[in-house]
Amino acid sequence: MINCPQSVYIARYWTFSESLLDGLKVYENNALWKKEFPWIAETAEDEPKEPKYNRVNDNVLYNSAMPQIPEKYSYLLDPTGNVIFDSTDIFADYDNKDFSILAKSDIYKEIPGFGVIPFGEIGLTGEKGETR
Repeated sequence: MINCPQSVYIARYWTFSESLLDGLKVYENNALWKKEFPWIAETAEDEPKEPKYNRVNDNVLYNSAMPQIPEKYSYLLDPTGNVIFDSTDIFADYDNKDFSILAKSDIYKEIPGFGVIPFGEIGLTGEKGETR
C-alpha cells in the first residue's frame, strides 16, 4: 500500500447486509450458479456476518498507516507480518511511478516468500478508460 493514510479499516461493528444474505439464497436454488460457483451457497452457511477469510497479512506499506483491526476480529483477519517502509529505495523508480520492487529490496528479508508483483500488467494501458 502506497500513500494510504488509512490503509485498511475494519469497523468495530462489522455488518453484513441482510439484503445480501437474501441475494445469496437466490443463488442457492439456481443449478447453474451452484455448479459454477459452489462457494456462494457455502458463504451463507458459514457465519456470513463475521469478517472471515479477509486476510490482512504480509502487506508492504510505504507512507501508509498500519491496518486498523479491532481486537475482537484479529483472530479472523490475521493482521500479522505487515511491514511499514519509510524509504522509496524499495521501488525501482518511485518518482516516475514505477513501483516495481527491486530484487535487492529489504522487503524480501522482512517478508520471506513475498512474491513479485507484475506492476507492468496492472492499471491503465494509456488509452483513456482502457485497462490491461
